[in-house]
Amino acid sequence: MTASIDSSPARAQTPGRENGEPVARGVSPRRAMLRAFVGDRLAVVALLVLITMGALALLAPVVAPYDPNAQDFSQTLQSPSREHWFGTDDLGRDLLSRMLFGARLSLGAALIAVTLGAALGVLPGFLAGYRGGTVDIGLSRLTDAIMCIPGLILSISLIAVFGPGTLQVAIAVGVAFAPRFFRVARGAALSVAAETYVKAVRAAGAGHTRTLLRHVVPNASSAVIVQASLMFGMGLLVEAGLSFLGFGAQPPAASWGALLRRGSGFMVEARYLSVIPGLVITIAVLAGNIAGDGLQRAVTNQRSSGR
Repeated sequence: MTASIDSSPARAQTPGRENGEPVARGVSPRRAMLRAFVGDRLAVVALLVLITMGALALLAPVVAPYDPNAQDFSQTLQSPSREHWFGTDDLGRDLLSRMLFGARLSLGAALIAVTLGAALGVLPGFLAGYRGGTVDIGLSRLTDAIMCIPGLILSISLIAVFGPGTLQVAIAVGVAFAPRFFRVARGAALSVAAETYVKAVRAAGAGHTRTLLRHVVPNASSAVIVQASLMFGMGLLVEAGLSFLGFGAQPPAASWGALLRRGSGFMVEARYLSVIPGLVITIAVLAGNIAGDGLQRAVTNQRSSGR
């Protein structure tokens, strides 16, 4: 009697599969992070709130019931009603329409600020964390010097050079955000550069540029994405504050902060002019922070499960 030998390749086990079924270790890190984020209901709701606000901002010319700059002196300081859901201002302009168009300026300024801050800070941070030595010391000292200046003071100083306006505010805030992105990117790159597989790649003869772009940047980018999501809410808040001080959108255009500033002059006879913009700013900032925290938890859980 001879023992039969099954040489069929179908019996062979493949990495990440057990008995023909996929197991958790076969899930890619990005998919695992996405699953963890989707499982966080509060973070998903916050993200949906931001998406809805962004969609309304993009569709403002279509969904706004009135021209945001159209004045009607027979309808001044009208309380919220069926005709004007958010009421009207001292010039008879529809507040809902101005809020929708103001969302374009406020959300757009926050997005530009975060994008510019990342563009200025992330790549130098990756380079400093990966190369170390003189490069790290020089870039870190420069970042420390910039961070000695309070972000608001730095932003106002830059606006004094560029002039007032929404774009100028976005650029000034983006420059102020750059050191924060640098520090996060540097820390992430330091952690990845210390991994065994990165050292093995370097020992195999791979150049610094190839190692940085193909191994360090992709694996350190999660921390930067989390930082960007958290900084978006801060960008909204800083833009609103600077616009409230008069450095942002100039009349007749109005961001949320500018609407809040104008409404603050009518706290007695038309309190809604400041309450509504303030409430919307608060909701947007909270949504950005909650979504960012959810993403951060998802990244942390993914890293913990991957160990």
